[in-house]
Amino acid sequence: MDVQKGSPRPRPGGGKKTGAQGGTKKKQKNRRRRLFMLCGAGGLLVLGFTAFVLLRPRPLFLVDEEFSAAWNRLIRESPGPRAEVRSLPPGSGAPADHFPPNRYGFVISRSGPAGEEIPGPGCRRFPDLSRTRQYGGWTLLAADPWMVFRRHQYTGPVRANLQDRRGEGPGSFLMPGANPEAVEAWAAQTVQERPGLFPPEPSAWEAAKEAVLFRHSFQDGAASYTWVQVWPILFRETGVYWLYAPLSRARALSPYQMGLLDATRFPEPETWNEYGMQAGLLWAAPAGSEKQQKKRAALQTWLESAETQTQIANLIEWIPVHPESKDYNTIAWETKIAWLRSSFIWQFLE
Repeated sequence: MDVQKGSPRPRPGGGKKTGAQGGTKKKQKNRRRRLFMLCGAGGLLVLGFTAFVLLRPRPLFLVDEEFSAAWNRLIRESPGPRAEVRSLPPGSGAPADHFPPNRYGFVISRSGPAGEEIPGPGCRRFPDLSRTRQYGGWTLLAADPWMVFRRHQYTGPVRANLQDRRGEGPGSFLMPGANPEAVEAWAAQTVQERPGLFPPEPSAWEAAKEAVLFRHSFQDGAASYTWVQVWPILFRETGVYWLYAPLSRARALSPYQMGLLDATRFPEPETWNEYGMQAGLLWAAPAGSEKQQKKRAALQTWLESAETQTQIANLIEWIPVHPESKDYNTIAWETKIAWLRSSFIWQFLE
C-alpha cells in the first residue's frame, strides 16, 4: 500500500504501548514519588530541628531593672551565649525567688549574699573579696568603689585634713550633704575604730553623721548640696578641693573632665597596715536544677572571664574585678589598684 505523502507513519504494534515502554514509565513515576517523599521527610527534619533550636528553653538572666538595658546590650554585642534577659523590679525581695521553674541561668543583682553584718548601721562586710571574688555561692562581676577625686596637679589628702580646720591646710573636702549615701559613706570612714571594726551602737553612727554635716570643714551650706552642684567646684581654677564619691559618679563626666582628675583611696590613719573600701557590688548567682548544672558551666566560665567583666564594667560604668581585665582610663586603673589591695569591702544595704 502506498503511503500518502504527509500522512503519519503507523507505529509498531498498532500505536499501543509495548510492555517495555509501560514498565519504564512506571519506574520513572515511582522514582519521582520516592524523591518527593524523601524531600518531604528532609524538609520536616529541617523544620523540626529549626523549631527545636528556636523553641527550646534558652538560658535566662534575671537582672536588676537598673542594669537590664546594659545586660541586653551585652548579650546582643558579646560573642557569648544566646540568652533571654528579664528585669527584676526593685524591692521585689530575694532575687532567686523570682526565677521561673524549669529554666536555668543566673540572677544578676546588687542584692547579693548577706555578708558579715555590721550591727547598727545596716551595713555588711566582705573579707578578702578583692582576691576571692566569690562569697556564699555568688560570683562578683563588677564593683563601684568610693574614691577621693582631685585635680591631678594637686596632692591627695591626709588624715589631718579630716579634722575641723576651716580655713587651714592646703585644701578642703566637698560634701553633697543632700545625698544620704554621701553622709553615710563619710560616717563609715570616720567612725571606723580599726580596719574593719565599726561600733555596734546606733548612737555612735548617728553622732558620726551629725559630725560629718556640722563639724567638718566642708563648703558653706554643704548640707543642701547635691552631686550635680559639687562637681563644678572641684574643677575651679582656684583652690584645692577633694571629693569622696563612687567611681560611677566620675565616669559620668565628660572624657575631658575625667582627664583632669586623679583618684586615691580615703586617707586612713598612718598606724594602720591594711585598709578596706566601700563599694557597690554586682553579683551573679546560678539558678536552676542540679541537672542543668552542666548547661550553666559554660555561662559561668563566660561570666568569670576578664573580657566579659571588662565589657560589663564599661556598660554600667563601674570597674571589672578580674585582675587581668582592661582599664577604661587612668582613673579606672587607679581605682582597680586600690581595689585589688583592699583587705575587705563594705557596703550599706540597698
